[in-house]
Amino acid sequence: PTAGAWEKMTPEQQSRLTDLANVVKEYLADKDVAQAVKVIDDAELEAEPKIALWTLFDSKARSALKREKQESALRNGGQI
Repeated sequence: PTAGAWEKMTPEQQSRLTDLANVVKEYLADKDVAQAVKVIDDAELEAEPKIALWTLFDSKARSALKREKQESALRNGGQI
């Protein structure tokens, strides 16, 4: 479902998403996955840009982000 998502973004969107991904990757490198998830959530991306952003992470990063999102939801009473 992510095929072509990046190519659909304008150059401005790609630049913004690349900057966002770099910030997220810095938090992941520091093992602060919760803050990485918060940065993505705070960006309030619509579906297509979020999918495009997702393509900038490797499977290990995507798994860590998904896991933190799920664990956060459980800590907060099931709200994702």
